[in-house]
Formats: sequence, C-alpha cells, structure tokens
Amino acid sequence: MSLEDLEQAILALTRATGKPFITPYMEVPGITTGAVYAAGEAVGGKFTISVPRSGIITVAMMLDLDDEGKEMELWLFDGDFTATTDNTAFAVTDADLLKLAVPPISLVNFADANVNQVISNTGLALPFEAPLRELWCQCVTRDTPNIASGNIPLIRLAGFNYE
Repeated sequence: MSLEDLEQAILALTRATGKPFITPYMEVPGITTGAVYAAGEAVGGKFTISVPRSGIITVAMMLDLDDEGKEMELWLFDGDFTATTDNTAFAVTDADLLKLAVPPISLVNFADANVNQVISNTGLALPFEAPLRELWCQCVTRDTPNIASGNIPLIRLAGFNYE
C-alpha cells in the first residue's frame, strides 16, 4: 500500500467515525436538596446540552458529588418537552415521547472516590439528530437518593460528530 493509499484510507475512516465531541459538565437544575427521592421520580428539572447536529453518543456520565451511588437514567429529547416536576413520578406525554432522541441511558457503572462517585455508561453507540444543536434532558432515579445542598450532580456526554 502506498503512502497516498494509506492517507486516503485514514481520511475515509475519519469520515466514517466522525470527529470526537465532549460536552461541558451541566448541572442538573431544580433539585430539592435534602428530600428523599423514590425510584421512578424525576431528579431536578429540564435542562439542555449543546451537541452537534448529528452524531453518536458513546459515553454518558454523571459526577455524583453527594456520594450517593444510586442508579440514574438520562432521558434525551431532540425537542422541547413538558418536564416532570422534581421529586414526582416521572411521566412523559405520548406527544413528548415522540421527541425521544435516543433510548433512556442507564447510568449504572460506579467508580467510588471515597467522598464522591462517577456514575457512567461507556458502552454506548447511540446515533442522534439534534436539528437545533441541543438535546433537552431530564434525569430519573431508579433508586432512593437524598441529595444534599451544594452537591448537585453534573452530566456530560461524549461521542462522535457527523457535521
């Protein structure tokens, strides 16, 4: 294989896989601190994450500053939706469910750092379209966290950009 053939192969591979993107950490807004959540409840309010117009999400992670170690889900929509109020049973209308950009992402892999944790899912390959370069988000607990003031979780996504 010539050097030119190799360069063309690398260029084709780059086009096929896209360029990496990593979002900034986003604080989950509207969390009622000190309240005990029940499984299936919304954690905080709706927020947006800036992303490319299209791509693949490969990693989702939450910085658990409160050291809860509780399973969460991240719901991502490609358009604005009616959020569920914090600390109430998560409910999405049929019309809003049609805006779901990717399946709900379970955050179930815990890395404990003694006073905080990272909860992640790194085995993802979720293609998405975000015409407005934003995904609308809401977190849902599948456990019973009790988040203290000043320890609000942070969310970040990473993947490949197809713009």
